[in-house]
Amino acid sequence: LENGTYRLTQPLRFGPLDSGTNGHDVVWAGAPGATAVISGADRISGWKLINASKNIWAAPVPATLRTRQIYVNGARASMTIGRVPVRVRAAWNGYTASSSVMSHWRNPNQMEFVYDRQLGQMAEAICPIDGITGTDIAMGEPCWNNTSRRWRSGELVDFGKVGTTPTYVENVYELLTHPGEFYLDNSAHRLYYIPRAGEVMATADVEAPAIQTLIEGAGT
Repeated sequence: LENGTYRLTQPLRFGPLDSGTNGHDVVWAGAPGATAVISGADRISGWKLINASKNIWAAPVPATLRTRQIYVNGARASMTIGRVPVRVRAAWNGYTASSSVMSHWRNPNQMEFVYDRQLGQMAEAICPIDGITGTDIAMGEPCWNNTSRRWRSGELVDFGKVGTTPTYVENVYELLTHPGEFYLDNSAHRLYYIPRAGEVMATADVEAPAIQTLIEGAGT
């Protein structure tokens, strides 16, 4: 491979026909002296300052992009996260909140609740919110059932216990307040970000992972 970044839209798949025979190997490598990068990410450009007081920048992203990570100049950024701003009590399909403040936030159906209590052995749940109407918070399935109504011997999960105490809420535009944080708006297909010290968005290399698997190998 010559110099450059080779961006994939699907995994690079190797099968039996890509193998050498009779003791010979097939080797993929960079050309002598070349730096070749195989990437499963989209590079995000076209950044514009949209809120000068908070230093929030925004850029368009592909409509198909769904990611929980972005990297700016090689450093991972953080999805917005904060404490749940209301008291909640369990309902049949989610929660009833003490106020309607979260219903006025942007894209409630893209938010997630984070639980710091273990769901079984060495697992903590992150569940999507399906929608918020007033003080009614409907949770997304099947995650809601898996966290609040599941019990099996040895999994240390009691009925309703995990689902009643979300600790954090994440992927919220209104919580975008600190350098190095981002918010991905899947409905408007825009990425929002607050740069860290020294990051210049006009020239920054912003990479958003776009495919789940980079290289696949198959065969017997």
